[in-house]
Amino acid sequence: MRLPGFHFHEDMAGTWTGEDGVERPMRFTAEARASSTLQYLRDRKVKLHGDVTVDGLASAKALAGEMTMDPILGRLIRYEFAFVGDDGQRYRFIGQKDITPRDIYASMTTLPGQLLALDGKRIGTVQLKFERRDLPRFLASWRLDLFG
Repeated sequence: MRLPGFHFHEDMAGTWTGEDGVERPMRFTAEARASSTLQYLRDRKVKLHGDVTVDGLASAKALAGEMTMDPILGRLIRYEFAFVGDDGQRYRFIGQKDITPRDIYASMTTLPGQLLALDGKRIGTVQLKFERRDLPRFLASWRLDLFG
């Protein structure tokens, strides 16, 4: 028997700071999708697709990657995705929410991370937030994929 999958949408926005020390806006909108709930329960991973804007680097570019969602046992939610910048070069974002029970709200809504060039060289640090006003839309976006 196959368990249905699920999907949801998430928006995060904040800033990135390049090696030049200048702070600039960054945001992403992504759909997270697990094709099978059983597979998700095994590996805690969902696929990410959406778009990202990194001021001075990428304007509404497609992103693809994955999210590891293990907030209870592993106490983490990790995001990894790649995108092509306005310069035609490939970049990666890696970020992780470390969930702490004593500050559950901040740890579930704050996403520190890094922007990396394809060769792994860090080009900037990132600080993104999930805004409280987006919670109703986020919760309403959760759906079961009953037919695959």
